[in-house]
Amino acid sequence: MSPSRLLTLLLALPAALPAAVPGAPPSAQDPAARERDRIVEMMKVLRERDADEAARDAAMTELLFLGVEGPKVLAEWLERELRSRSKESEKEERRLLAAFEKEASGLLKRRLDGKAWQEVEELRRVVLRNARDPELTKARIEGESDPAVARLEALLRVGAKEVWDAAPELYADWDALLVARDRHHVLLETFGAARAALEVRSEGRRHAERLGQPEVPPTADELLARADALAELVTPMSAADRKALEDNAALPVTPGEALQAGELGPEEQAGVRDLNLRRVLLGLPAQRIDLKLCHACRDHSKDMAELGFFAHESPVEGKTTPWDRAARAGTTAGSENIARGARTGPDAIRQWWYSPGHHRNMMGGGARTGLGRFGDHWTQLFGG
Repeated sequence: MSPSRLLTLLLALPAALPAAVPGAPPSAQDPAARERDRIVEMMKVLRERDADEAARDAAMTELLFLGVEGPKVLAEWLERELRSRSKESEKEERRLLAAFEKEASGLLKRRLDGKAWQEVEELRRVVLRNARDPELTKARIEGESDPAVARLEALLRVGAKEVWDAAPELYADWDALLVARDRHHVLLETFGAARAALEVRSEGRRHAERLGQPEVPPTADELLARADALAELVTPMSAADRKALEDNAALPVTPGEALQAGELGPEEQAGVRDLNLRRVLLGLPAQRIDLKLCHACRDHSKDMAELGFFAHESPVEGKTTPWDRAARAGTTAGSENIARGARTGPDAIRQWWYSPGHHRNMMGGGARTGLGRFGDHWTQLFGG
């Protein structure tokens, strides 16, 4: 509920209070006393262990409109409640992620016997042999490499749904955590409403300033995304590959298009992740994100979009070649891909996958990579 909406309701509230009844007890005739009584009753509901969520929601809603004291006691109670829930939720999240990873690893281990590994090696040879062939065509990528990659995914990847299907008790625990996490966010919104209810009254602002800021835990959707990411990391890979993927995922992401040197866009990160997952599937090492390369790539994409050219050679002085552009960014590069028309990072990777020369670059060596977007123009650089 927005502060302005709360203000409107709060200002209208006194007219809605029932008038004093002649002959009634003092507490029934005194609006302030009636308000205090309702606050006590509503707080009893919140503290009642067996109260259902609907009753608690109704109590919290009423407290929001009980003068200054109602929002004050509600905010203080929510602050304590959210702190307690955060500790319990974080502990349960760690337990369930560990159990999820163990179950996923077990599923994969049971699937990959000696015969399956022989098939994996043969499938990898098909794709990598094609990638190194100077006569590679898009038709061969579609007819030979794509089916091999699809089969590798079936053998080497475990999806979250597959894990939960195999472990219904684990799924039940996850479902309970997701429900609890959704409830946590509802309480956070109510805490914000209580703070706003205090801030719109001069006598309540001092209380609002004393309130802390509860931690905001991952949402249910973010938790599911963590499970999916963990399932991807179960794919057989070296410790170095896993660390590269984890380090790339841990880089701070800056939304928007006006990115500066040292910053990474969400679609740039997603594109590198998409390519690395494919490289790991094929037994190739994962590449680390070089933010300097990302800056060089983004700068070239911007030049192409704004100056109306589409080429590896730039008309801008000092940026003629990919190597010039990498050097200007303070790093080095060995090969470059460019694309236009893609909406997302994975879309750009897909375009290059079906272009033999670009395909070869993506399947080549190099420990570092950079991906840079400007509008629908994309540049990718690889470095040793």
